[in-house]
Amino acid sequence: MIVRKLDHVNIAATDAEKTLGFYASVLGLKARPFPGRSTLDGGGWLQSANGDAVVHVADRNKASAPMLRGPLFDSGSSGAVHHVAFECADYEAALARIKATGLEFVENRVEAAGLRQIFIVDPDRILLELNFRD
Repeated sequence: MIVRKLDHVNIAATDAEKTLGFYASVLGLKARPFPGRSTLDGGGWLQSANGDAVVHVADRNKASAPMLRGPLFDSGSSGAVHHVAFECADYEAALARIKATGLEFVENRVEAAGLRQIFIVDPDRILLELNFRD
């Protein structure tokens, strides 16, 4: 087996609608229903600008989120995930969008890697690292 890249992240949200709205308004991702569904009830997929479903959001309190049920998933925690990082473009536009929301954020620069970063926290307290390459 060869792993090529991270495919997606699934968030077991306390409020799927709020979490979907956060990622749509702050990161500009587009929410769409799970395959075979016509509504965002219980969660949905968030697509990147090129149409990839990069974040899956499932409401942990609804039976309509079957991927969160069963013995493997009933622990309530997926472990020690510290943050999720996204490769992004247009640093200035992203920073302006985040400032307009009133969210707390931290900026960082890694000169040796030619990298600018913005860190924010989503509604479920997941730390997000937004990476912008020079």
